[in-house]
Amino acid sequence: MSPAHNPSTPPLQTNELSPSPRSGKGLVLKCHNPQLFVVEMSGCKLLEKNERGMKRWVTFREGMGPPVGKTEDDIVCYEPLK
Repeated sequence: MSPAHNPSTPPLQTNELSPSPRSGKGLVLKCHNPQLFVVEMSGCKLLEKNERGMKRWVTFREGMGPPVGKTEDDIVCYEPLK
């Protein structure tokens, strides 16, 4: 029986779904080192960073990703939802 259908599993509390400082650090790590999270990527070089986001070059493993093997990403940061 899955946890969603198990009557003995307590329901999630609203605050369990809210972002935490720990989850924010994970997102920053994923932006700086996407190859740790996406197997097709082999590297990342940060080109610029400011208060609104960052620009990076992402390199893909041979035969994966765009034909040139690299792409430029623009990542935009938004204020957390309240």
